[in-house]
Amino acid sequence: MDETRSDTRGGDDLEQTERLLRTERNFVTAVLDSSNALLVVLDLEGRVLRFNRAAERASGRPFPEGIGRSPDECFPPVESGAGLRPLLERIRSGESPVDDRTCWTDRNGRRRCTQWTVTACPGEGGEPAYIICSGLDITPLREAEVERERLIGELREALARIETLHGLIPICAGCKKVRDDQGFWHQVEAYIEARSQAEFSHGLCPDCVVRLYPEYASRLKPSGEPPAES
Repeated sequence: MDETRSDTRGGDDLEQTERLLRTERNFVTAVLDSSNALLVVLDLEGRVLRFNRAAERASGRPFPEGIGRSPDECFPPVESGAGLRPLLERIRSGESPVDDRTCWTDRNGRRRCTQWTVTACPGEGGEPAYIICSGLDITPLREAEVERERLIGELREALARIETLHGLIPICAGCKKVRDDQGFWHQVEAYIEARSQAEFSHGLCPDCVVRLYPEYASRLKPSGEPPAES
């Protein structure tokens, strides 16, 4: 009779333990899948044991397809040797946690950037049992950085093409040519156009009209002067 009660009690305890384990497992799964961060669980050899829905969406790979693969197969790095594997080597060398940024290509060919935190998860004896990779998708931030760098480059290039005239400019009192820093003389128009964004159009002032074309000077009304009285 006592043995029967003991067996019944033992069965109840086992069932309760299994129920608690299922509840805990479901809770952990719900927490992992509700996170917007990419969560990837690896064994000590660097093989995928589990990743959450955010990692599924980012990689374009259903979780069952990722089991047993290396993380660099799920998140192929843009440059060889620049994926998650170097971070795992740092974990194995005793460094934990490890933070770094990786760029990789998803299944649609889009370049993605992720800021990873990789941590060794200890087991019962305190030794590392699992490796947890938590990643934040910073693709929009990286794209903004690239665009900013492009605009800065264009601005620097534009500024390099613009030279401001300043200081004393040696000019000939007779022919009005300008001497450059190397001692060569240039027409004033060529000198200024080469050092600014100014462009010249040519005409004749009233004094030059009288000097060069006196026979036409009386027919031309100088600009800015009132008409002659009749």
